[in-house]
Amino acid sequence: MKLLETKINRYYKRIEQHRMIHHAFFTRLLEAIRDCEDAYGSVMDAPNDSKEMWMIRRCVNIEPVIEFKELTFPEMSVTKVYRVRKDVGRLVEMGFNARQISHILEVQLKYVRTTIRRYRDTRYSSSRKG
Repeated sequence: MKLLETKINRYYKRIEQHRMIHHAFFTRLLEAIRDCEDAYGSVMDAPNDSKEMWMIRRCVNIEPVIEFKELTFPEMSVTKVYRVRKDVGRLVEMGFNARQISHILEVQLKYVRTTIRRYRDTRYSSSRKG
């Protein structure tokens, strides 16, 4: 459980770092747009080859994107697949959605969705028996 908590904390830390980087990106973009508006009155009136429009395009082209590793079950050892399947169930119980679980465990989304479906089917069928 300690390893799972570490993975969750690492996920939240990456999300927070991305938010800060993305905030700085939008601040730079807004500054470039304001510079263009100051020079030409409107971004629409600015010539495409102006320095201000170049800065706006440059900002847009370097928008930060957060990426997570996405392993597949065939790439993992049997032990790791077993651990991932257990962790998926725990994370579902904690209220995480499939995409968040995929990011936390660094597993492709389709494998997480399949595991969640099987987990819920097993839980549902065992609760009906009891």
